[in-house]
Amino acid sequence: MIQELDKSESMGQSVHIVGHVPPGHPDCAKVWSRNFYNIISRYRKTVKGQFYGHTHYDELKLFYSPTELGVPINPLWISPSLTPYEINNPSYKIFYADG
Repeated sequence: MIQELDKSESMGQSVHIVGHVPPGHPDCAKVWSRNFYNIISRYRKTVKGQFYGHTHYDELKLFYSPTELGVPINPLWISPSLTPYEINNPSYKIFYADG
């Protein structure tokens, strides 16, 4: 992943990351989440957003700068459930990306 982010950064491209279990979730290994956070922090100008599922809730989370207190560096959108699993209202989101 770092090699791809390096290439995208050198070419001035923007990147979106799509996954299932969001980093920082209890079902995601802590050491993996920490390493992933460091990667995103390093490539904060290249990675424009992250999109996940798994929780079945409509959520927005932020990664914050490790050096500047309270400064957000990257958004994570977690999509709601498409089914009424665990008494959720089924829903979905449509995103339009520009760059």
